[in-house]
Amino acid sequence: MKLIDSLLIGMIIFTLSTPVFAFTDLMEGNKYSDAVFFLEEKGVLEGYADGEIKVNRLVTRAEFLKMVLDYNEEQIGNETGCFEDVKSHWSENYVCYAKNKGWVNGYDAQHFIPSRKVNLAEAAKIITNVVFPHYFLDESQENEDWFYRYVDFLDEREVDVCEVNSYGEFLTRGMMAELLYKVELSKGISHWDLDSGKCIKIGESYQDLGMDYFKYRGDVYFAKYDRERLHLADFDSFERFHLHYSKDKDRVYLGEKVVDGADPDTFDILYYNELEDRAFATDINNVYYGTILLEGIDVDTFEIINGSYIKDFNGVYYLFISDDVIVKKVDGADPETFELLHQKYRFGKDKNNVYYGVHLIEMADNASIEVVGNDYSNFYYANQYAKDKNYVYCGDDIFAETENFKLLEGANPDTFELVSMGDYRLEARDGDMVYEDCELVE
Repeated sequence: MKLIDSLLIGMIIFTLSTPVFAFTDLMEGNKYSDAVFFLEEKGVLEGYADGEIKVNRLVTRAEFLKMVLDYNEEQIGNETGCFEDVKSHWSENYVCYAKNKGWVNGYDAQHFIPSRKVNLAEAAKIITNVVFPHYFLDESQENEDWFYRYVDFLDEREVDVCEVNSYGEFLTRGMMAELLYKVELSKGISHWDLDSGKCIKIGESYQDLGMDYFKYRGDVYFAKYDRERLHLADFDSFERFHLHYSKDKDRVYLGEKVVDGADPDTFDILYYNELEDRAFATDINNVYYGTILLEGIDVDTFEIINGSYIKDFNGVYYLFISDDVIVKKVDGADPETFELLHQKYRFGKDKNNVYYGVHLIEMADNASIEVVGNDYSNFYYANQYAKDKNYVYCGDDIFAETENFKLLEGANPDTFELVSMGDYRLEARDGDMVYEDCELVE
């Protein structure tokens, strides 16, 4: 049996006002203090006339139901007649409201037993039905004990009580406060099991750094998809400085990966590629793309042409980007005069020649070359076309490992055009002729 066992105050932080410790039996640092003061501020929980909150007092079924309904800001009317044993009881309107909603059942048709102490199993059902009524519950557990699917649902959202050792254990007022506070913290976050078998108490040394980074109990974590502990990270100096980039006194990180060799004191983001979630960056000695060192690039004269082309005083370079990054020099290209025909195209030229990727287009006319389909530059997966006064050229698909081009034999540059077919599809036409993947369609 998997006990509800841990809490990570996840991708959100619920900010409370600075609490005033008004209860004589609850001092700052008590394990329930954050939860109690959250519910007090929300108007859900009140103290007793003697000034105490009595966190160790057991809670009845009626009391717990009222607390959950108040927490969820339900508008309770004058609803009666649901169970014989709640007639004229202070909880009658609350119990009948929940019964009419289908959120609670009695022990039989006539008895709710409002004064019976509530246990974890019953509490899990009430919370799930009231706070999360539209969420799917695992119907495959119908043959299990009735409470499993409710407990498991809350377990996935890290809603638990650290001290409870069985589903039949009765809850105290402190435990009830802890459950509802964790419900609030769980809204909109996913399940992050930090330490199997270990229950993490509210607010315990957790610090959200933003963009999926957080600190917890002396360690640094990155949790975009799976939780990853950054084993090399220095806890005290670690900080996030740009989206998914972070650093400490010794290293630079992108997500959970180390940017090998990067100097954290001089590391600077120059251009961030949102599609790739990687950036061109420099430090005092080197140029990087993502976590990869671009060897041989002069950092002092390095410039970014676009997301695929870069240059330094030695030449122009084209980057083949996948999980790895391969840098190839565009042979013969003049870095001083090289320019792209369009920022989102791979056709470029310098004072003498025309290029596609790393390839020289020997027959292209430098003076008249232009891209075809300027208005279609957002069709990233389409073939790319250019033309000059003599020919039409087609570039390989953007996902090709070896960028290359083809001369479209017979295509007339004066009549060649790209036509949108909707749904981000393009058709290359020259009169009645249609081209697909750089080939004439027969």
